[in-house]
Amino acid sequence: MTFIQPAASHFINGRYVDDTNGPVLELIYPANGQPLGQLHAATPAIVEEALASAKQAQKSLGGHQWHPTRAYSAPGS
Repeated sequence: MTFIQPAASHFINGRYVDDTNGPVLELIYPANGQPLGQLHAATPAIVEEALASAKQAQKSLGGHQWHPTRAYSAPGS
């Protein structure tokens, strides 16, 4: 299995954002347990940046208000 290193740990507002201050997370291929790469967990600053970006994107929807929905249950489950 080839080791794949992502460009950055986060994708926010159409760009890759790498914040190396968060703890390292190992990417593991589940079929064989081999390592694929590493990412950094989001720090509070990255979470705030992502939330601000999402709020700005929602405003650009022209005032559309999102409404809570019920969780989907597949028929027979």
